[in-house]
Amino acid sequence: MKGRSVCVVNDLSIAEQRELYKIAAQVKSRISAGQFPSDTSKSCSYLMFFEDSTRTKESFRNAAATLNHRVNIFDASSSSVNKFETLNDTVRMLCGYTPSMQSVFVIRSKIEGLCRALSDSITEYTTRVGIETPSFVNAGDGRHEHPTQEFLDEFSFLEQLGNDTRSIHIALIGDLLLGRTIHSKADGLCLFDNVTVDLVAPPELHLPADYIAKMKKNGFKLNFFNSLDEYLSSHSVKAPIMYFTRLQLERMDKSMLEKETELRAATTLRMEMLHRLPVGCKIYHPLPRHGQLPEIPFEVDTTSFNGYDEQSRNGYFVRTALLGLLTCVYGHSLADPPISPPRHPRAVMPSISDAVGPVDHTSLNEFFLRIAAANPRHDEAWIDVVFPPKTTPAEVRKNISRMRVLSDTDKLDGYCQVTGNWGIHSIPKSLVDDPNWLLFFNSFFSYCESAEIIFQKSELEFYKLSCKMPHVVTDLPGLGCPNTACVCHPDMKQRDVKPVFEQVSGNKNFSCRFCEKQVNGRDIFQIQL
Repeated sequence: MKGRSVCVVNDLSIAEQRELYKIAAQVKSRISAGQFPSDTSKSCSYLMFFEDSTRTKESFRNAAATLNHRVNIFDASSSSVNKFETLNDTVRMLCGYTPSMQSVFVIRSKIEGLCRALSDSITEYTTRVGIETPSFVNAGDGRHEHPTQEFLDEFSFLEQLGNDTRSIHIALIGDLLLGRTIHSKADGLCLFDNVTVDLVAPPELHLPADYIAKMKKNGFKLNFFNSLDEYLSSHSVKAPIMYFTRLQLERMDKSMLEKETELRAATTLRMEMLHRLPVGCKIYHPLPRHGQLPEIPFEVDTTSFNGYDEQSRNGYFVRTALLGLLTCVYGHSLADPPISPPRHPRAVMPSISDAVGPVDHTSLNEFFLRIAAANPRHDEAWIDVVFPPKTTPAEVRKNISRMRVLSDTDKLDGYCQVTGNWGIHSIPKSLVDDPNWLLFFNSFFSYCESAEIIFQKSELEFYKLSCKMPHVVTDLPGLGCPNTACVCHPDMKQRDVKPVFEQVSGNKNFSCRFCEKQVNGRDIFQIQL
C-alpha cells in the first residue's frame, strides 16, 4: 500500500479494510502490553489541519510518533496559503524537502475533495521528477467524508460484535444532514453482509438524498424516525448500536439556527430513556459533546452503555495501523491491487464516420420533417433535442440558450425553434467534426430524452449522430462543480484544479471526481443567463 491515498472510505477494498482492522487489533494488544512498533525506514508525516481539531490531530500525531515517523505540524495560520498560494504548490515544495523519505500528508480542510485533487496532481509531479510518491489521508473535508473516523468506528463495532461481519443493526441519531461521519457510513457499513440502519433526525436534519440512494444501492434496509422519542416509542426492534452526532451549528444557516432548541430536543438522549434501550446496547459518539447541552448526558459515562470512550481510544490504534500500512511497516503480504479510483482516459466520442445514413426520404421521421421545414443550408448541422416530460417551453428555450452561449454559437446567424418540450438549433457543420464540441454536446444533452446532431449532405440526404453519455468530462468551456465547497469551485481559489466529472453507472448523472456530488449534464456547466 506504499504511496496509496485514502481520500474516501472506498479507497480501501473490503478485504483491505478487514486487514486494517486485524492489524489494528494486533497494534492495540501489543501497545497495551508495552510493545511499540518502529518504522526503520524513517518516514515522514505532515499534519496539515486547516480546521480546528483535537482528537483527530492528536491521535495522528501520536500514531506517527509511535511509528518513529518524523512529524511535521504544518502551521496553517502563518502559511502562504493565506496569501492565496495554492495548496498544490505548497505540497510540491514540502515533497521536495523529503525526497528520499516516504511521506504521508494528513489533511483536514473545509475544502471538499482536496485530498483527491492533491493525490492526482502530486502523483504526476513525483513520477516526473523521480521522487517518492506520498500518500494523502483525508482527516475530514467539509461535509463530505471522514474515512479514518469511519474506520475507527467500524473497528469499535467489530469489537462489540465479536468480529462477526454477518449483520449489523445501527441507529444513526442527530445531524444526519451535515455530519460527515454519518455520510461515510453509506460505504463504511458495507463491511457487513446484512445492514439495517435506523435514521433518527427531524426533517430539517434528514440524511441527504444522495446518501439515502447510496445506502439503498448498497442493499441497506432503512427505517426513518423524526425524533429519538418517536424511535424509542415505536414497536420496531431497537438497534443494539446507537451512534449520536452533535449539531453542526457552524455549518447551519440562520433559519436552522433559530430552531436549535427543537432540533436538540429531537436528538438528545435523556437519562430516563436508558431503560428503554436494548440489553447490551452500546452508545457511540465521534466526540466532543456540547459542554452545556450534551447529546449524551455525562452521567452515562460511568454506565455500561458507554462505548464512546473506547471508540475514542481506538482512533489511536486504527490510525497507527493505517500509517503503518501506507509506509510498509505492516501488510507486506497484502495481495489486493491498488483500487484508488483511476483517472479515466477521455472518452472516445462518435465521429462523422459513425453517422447513420444516408436516410431515404421515404423514411424521414418527425425530426427530419421539422428540420426540412426550416429550409436548411448545406453548411449547417442541427441539434434536435426532446427534453424530459413536463419540461416547459421556457425551460427548453433557456437550456438551448445556455448551450448556444457555452458552444460559442450564440453570435452566429442560425435557426432556433422551440415547441412544447422539444427544440432545434442550427450550428456550423464544422463543429460536428470537432471532438471537443462533440464531447460538449454529448455531455450537455445526456440528461435529455433524445438528443441528436443532424446534418444535411444534399437536399434529401441526411446523416445523424445520437448523443452518447461520455465516461468522463473535463476541459470544456463553462464546466464547473455546483458545490461551492468543492476544491474545483472558483470560491476555493485552487485555480490549478480542473473540474472532472465521471459517469455514474446506471443513470444519466455525472459525479464530481473530487467532492462526489452527482449532477446531470446540464448542471455540470456553470453559466447564468
